[in-house]
Amino acid sequence: MKLYSRGQVLFFSLLSALIVLLFALGLGLIKPSSQAEAVPVNSQAAEAQEKEFKLLQTEYKALNTADLVSYSESERENISIYERLNSAVVNITTETMAINWFLEPVPQEGGSGSGSIIDTRGYVLTNNHVIENAYKVFINLADGSQFEGTLVGADPENDIAVLKFDTPREMELQTILYGDSSNLKVGQKVLAIGNPFALERTLTVGIVSG
Repeated sequence: MKLYSRGQVLFFSLLSALIVLLFALGLGLIKPSSQAEAVPVNSQAAEAQEKEFKLLQTEYKALNTADLVSYSESERENISIYERLNSAVVNITTETMAINWFLEPVPQEGGSGSGSIIDTRGYVLTNNHVIENAYKVFINLADGSQFEGTLVGADPENDIAVLKFDTPREMELQTILYGDSSNLKVGQKVLAIGNPFALERTLTVGIVSG
């Protein structure tokens, strides 16, 4: 039996390990370090593309549709007036008193209509037919708050009535100023903000017809 020295044994062991390693590389069981490093590079590229895509999505969502439309001068005026004065328009609802079969007074739902805040102290101008025969009057503001109003005065012939409601001190009311009709001409544009047919705060545009 032939004996080998320790150095020979170590040499043959390393040679065998090298042969096994080369064999494994040939079969693809072990990937070179260059291929192993290629995965993070591709991953970073995909991540960058995803970030760019998300950024484009964010910018697209941030686009306001209004910015894509060129408004005419008349449209810009209508929009500006509505946005400034919409909160000064109120919705008025009423309760009336009826008599049941036992001749007892019973409150029931009355009519509804529009009104305009004309004073920061809570004075509201409306039509007389809106509050006529009302047992209680409720004034609903643009922010959804509701207050009970009282009748200050009415002019049935001209269909005008003035109501008043009390608000918290910290509440600031938007008012609609009086206009001047002395120079009013047929054909001039008129805007009406109101609550017709139970619709809330609609805008209607017309002209002075007579």
